[in-house]
Amino acid sequence: ELGNITNPLEPHKSDLVILRGLSHAAIHDSPVKGHWAMAVMLTGAPMDQDDTFSETYNEGKPSEVTKYFGWGSAPSVDQIIAAEIGKDTLLQSLELGVRVDYDGTPGRPNYRMCYAGSNEPIAPDDNPLTVFDRVFGSFTSNPAEGDAIRARRMSVMDHLKGELASLDKKLGTSDRKKLESHLNSIREMEIRLQKSLVACEPTPPTFSGKHGSTINYPAVGAAQMDLMVQALSCDATRVASLQWASENGSPGASWLGHDSGNYLHKLSHASAGEAMFDQFIEYSRWYAEQMASLITRLKSVDNGDGTTLMDDTLVLWTQAIGMGNVHDNDDVPAVLISLLVMWVLIRGAKFSSRFNQVVVAIKLFVVCIVIVVGIFY
Repeated sequence: ELGNITNPLEPHKSDLVILRGLSHAAIHDSPVKGHWAMAVMLTGAPMDQDDTFSETYNEGKPSEVTKYFGWGSAPSVDQIIAAEIGKDTLLQSLELGVRVDYDGTPGRPNYRMCYAGSNEPIAPDDNPLTVFDRVFGSFTSNPAEGDAIRARRMSVMDHLKGELASLDKKLGTSDRKKLESHLNSIREMEIRLQKSLVACEPTPPTFSGKHGSTINYPAVGAAQMDLMVQALSCDATRVASLQWASENGSPGASWLGHDSGNYLHKLSHASAGEAMFDQFIEYSRWYAEQMASLITRLKSVDNGDGTTLMDDTLVLWTQAIGMGNVHDNDDVPAVLISLLVMWVLIRGAKFSSRFNQVVVAIKLFVVCIVIVVGIFY
């Protein structure tokens, strides 16, 4: 039975597989834990143990302890899948955010869940307008106009390649490796810019406010979900992720009538019976409503053959924290949503040697939705 928080998913209950007892075991082999598990959540690998970042803790000891750590140390599961099924699309994957980099803080491991590889975090785009331009900016019903747009972008790419290449001899081994990664990304983008979207009529986002502001949090989230569904239905990408906030950055839900200072992280430390605990339940339930809204959007897209976009989509909804008030990373809940998921699981169990081929053959889309610090009841 669905609980008080997950109840909004009731209309889609037959499509759900709720997983319990999962653990971000890799965080236990990392220098830091708790909120930092965002960096291992989708990689399943410990964080890099270098001195890129540091945190000082008291930990009840006479003197403070400083711990040093780096980014995630392996590609995330969405990128592994994208490498297989995203070779022929405009974008190999699409990373969307809502209020991730809102405060100007340079990216840190608790702000990033997607990784191209070790020490290669992928920043989500919080702005629906720039997302639309990136995905559909070269789309036009006029072929000549589309060619002109792509030519201008290729010219910019050529200039950027030249600038980066000139740096090569000035860099050390470590920085040269990072530069090579950037150049590879540019080469891949060049190839993708030659591709065009077919049979697609994208609708620009109606959102016109300031992205990153608390009051616009629901509107930005809705716009990003609309863009995600459009990108998938137009086959601009087959792998997309939506990260609402940094791991402990969900703002106060003023749109629910909450005090703006009662952000979700603060609410998660309340005990049952307290007013803030009731707000925590209400806030977490609101996230479930957004999840239900996304599923409804996917089911509303007709593939033209009697099926919907949801029929060939697998949605993962998960988080970095198990129990918010103690910051543990065990017993982390996750939900899989797909009309095909039970078939995939059964076939995968019976024919494990062919499981990877089965997943790729059905052209499975993957949508990773992360809701931060929520607890399922």
